[in-house]
Amino acid sequence: MLLNQSMRSIQLTIIDQVIVSASNFLVIVLVARELGLADFGYVGLAYLTILFLNSQHRALITQPLNVMFFGKPENERTQYISSLFWMHGLWFAFAIVLILSISYFFFSDVYLVLGAIVFLISSQLQEFVRRYWYSSDEIHKSVVNDGVCYIGRLLIVSLFCWFDEFTLENVFFVFSITTTIGFCISFRQGFRLGFVPFNAIKNAFVAHWAYGKWLLLVTLSIMGATQLYPFVLKVHGAEVVGAFIAIRHILNAVSFGVQAVNSYLPGQLSRLLEQANNVAIKQLMNRLLIFLFFSGLMFFVVISVYAKEVLMFFYGIDDETLILPFIILAIGSVFTLLSSVPNSYLLTKEKTKNIFKIYFIGMVASLTLGAFLAAQFGLVGGAICVAFVLMYVFFAQLMLAKRKFGESSS
Repeated sequence: MLLNQSMRSIQLTIIDQVIVSASNFLVIVLVARELGLADFGYVGLAYLTILFLNSQHRALITQPLNVMFFGKPENERTQYISSLFWMHGLWFAFAIVLILSISYFFFSDVYLVLGAIVFLISSQLQEFVRRYWYSSDEIHKSVVNDGVCYIGRLLIVSLFCWFDEFTLENVFFVFSITTTIGFCISFRQGFRLGFVPFNAIKNAFVAHWAYGKWLLLVTLSIMGATQLYPFVLKVHGAEVVGAFIAIRHILNAVSFGVQAVNSYLPGQLSRLLEQANNVAIKQLMNRLLIFLFFSGLMFFVVISVYAKEVLMFFYGIDDETLILPFIILAIGSVFTLLSSVPNSYLLTKEKTKNIFKIYFIGMVASLTLGAFLAAQFGLVGGAICVAFVLMYVFFAQLMLAKRKFGESSS
């Protein structure tokens, strides 16, 4: 019975991630083709800023939720979720200030900035509910909600493109339509909030801060290690930025696997750790690593053989100078996929400080060696450094997870 329930959870997780990742992937491709590389460069910088803030939101709110929710008594769960919801007020104030600060230097169009703020708020509230469904083991509700949100967004964006109404100014407002709908219908699905005293919100914040403070630094170091290049390339013009982001977006196809693991594995590991079932933990992680290795290998082979055709098919880009960095970055994407397994284990064991140290070393390497290689060899040099950093991160996390697992088994 338990095995059947676990298999159903895995199947629903895969379906959910197909919906989210495939829809996101196609939406960004449509945006790039419709706007052109120059305008897409500005949209891409705003979108990367939102993704960075999403990672901070995940570190402070949704990742601790995945780990802590299962250990809460049932009569305390509604108050806990309500406390996290109201905690968003402080978070959004910080996020808006950061968006306004970054936009001043990199994407200053007023409507683009306002749309980015609206999309940030609506998408993070929808993601909060989504993670709640995973934590409460009601993944089927997340599948329905994400279908409305992400497939709906793809359809609406397609319509705007069809009627040639998609612009730099309205892109994020269009994105926000279905995330707002997704959050609202969650209340019809059974999501409940209540009034909570200030002390409950304060206690939730303290608990999440204790768990997530190092994870916040992890996400910052990840940004420094792998995501700063588009902002650096801004000096070469928005079109160059757009081309670089377009390449990275194709490689983000592996995010399907990463997000699926991040959504599913921490909750499963928390349950197995509660049961002290080390044999099941080892089997689960090994099977996932083997599966992700062969999946990543297939992905790399396809990119290596058909790099030119892939760029032409998705974006109409016919620039052979982009092929080599494309292939090199694909290697890094494979290691990103593999890293999701030991990373989930370390997060569940609350080893966020150790994860930060690993990524901090990667950030230093990227900002020093990466800057040198980029100056000497352009995009190829930068791609080499990104791939190297991602490879280092995987092996460092794998060795640390293996050591921590050995300590808990002894």
